Amino acid sequence: MSLDWGVGDIKDWREYCWEGEEGERQLNPVTNALIWETIVIGMNRITDKNWEEFAERVHISQQVYGALLRCEAGLIDDEGDELFVLPCDVKRHIGLHTNASPLTKAKFKTNMFKHLESKARMEVKEVE
Repeated sequence: MSLDWGVGDIKDWREYCWEGEEGERQLNPVTNALIWETIVIGMNRITDKNWEEFAERVHISQQVYGALLRCEAGLIDDEGDELFVLPCDVKRHIGLHTNASPLTKAKFKTNMFKHLESKARMEVKEVE
């Protein structure tokens, strides 16, 4: 199944969700990351009522899997190349929607814990 998405309900979506000149326009990297993250976190719509839970799940997911964005070479002078999507980024995307399958909060937590458990198991085995 393909991931279908829409940004037309986001305030000023033409300016905010797209970058570049006409004919060469690309999705804003934050918008793109949030679209794909809807699959991982199991929330397929950002609304006025749920944006805080959406942001919390994104935060948890980034702690488990890593930052959603990567810095292009040379843009940051420090050693970090990961850029985290922030709650303000999520709030700015109220109106985003996809056809991702929803997950209950309990199922989302189970998925995150299983991944952490698997990572821990692998690290322990490396010591043996």
